[in-house]
Amino acid sequence: MKKRLILTAAVLLGFTAVGGLHAVEGIDMQDMGLSRTSVFDIPAPERFEFPQNDPGRLGVLPRGYEGAPPQIPHRVDTFLPVTLNRNLCMGCHNQPGLMGKKMPGLPTPMSASHYIEEGGKLVMNNRRYPCVDCHVPQADVAPLVGSTF
Repeated sequence: MKKRLILTAAVLLGFTAVGGLHAVEGIDMQDMGLSRTSVFDIPAPERFEFPQNDPGRLGVLPRGYEGAPPQIPHRVDTFLPVTLNRNLCMGCHNQPGLMGKKMPGLPTPMSASHYIEEGGKLVMNNRRYPCVDCHVPQADVAPLVGSTF
C-alpha cells in the first residue's frame, strides 16, 4: 500500500514538473474580471446638482424598500458637516413626542431607534448623529449600473 502511494505521488509530481516546463501565456486585460472592458477604464458619472429645495417645500419621498431609511427631500449643503457638536438636522427632526406619527407638512420625526432613555426621558442616541450615513439627499440622475432590486 505504501509503495502504491509513493508511486502515485511520484507520478503526480512528475506531471506537475512537466507542466511547469511549458511557457505560461499571459491573460489579455480584456479577459480579466467579470467585465469585458479594460480594468483601467474608470466610469465617471455625469455632473449633476442636487435640487435646491429648502426644507419643508417637498413632501416625503418614497422609500427604496421596506424598512429603508427615509430619503432627504431637501438640500443639505448648508447643514454639512454633521458632527456630534453641530447637527442642524436635530433642530427640526428631534421630536420624540411626535415619534411614529404622520404629520403632513411637518418634518419627519426621528424613529425610536435614534433615541435612548436617560432619567425617564428620551434623548438622542449619540451613536446616531451622522444622519447622512443612512439618510441621503436625492437627485434625478441615471444610475451608473442598472439594477433589478
